[in-house]
Amino acid sequence: MATPTEAQRRTWLAQWRSAAVALERVRLDELRTANLTRIAADLEDACMASVRANAPAPTSGLVAQQVLLQRQRRV
Repeated sequence: MATPTEAQRRTWLAQWRSAAVALERVRLDELRTANLTRIAADLEDACMASVRANAPAPTSGLVAQQVLLQRQRRV
């Protein structure tokens, strides 16, 4: 890949600056028009779906580990 010239670098930087300004306008518009109630409800739905799909184990395995350690201790 060829090294860009100074003019190409300036053009590239100007494009990124212009894009940054446009993206900031879009971000602010999205924040202004966001339906926070709907977003909160969607996040809660996703969280609850995750909890249902990945229910915690009934035990951590600590009791089983203690039983094994006690058996080894007796030997």
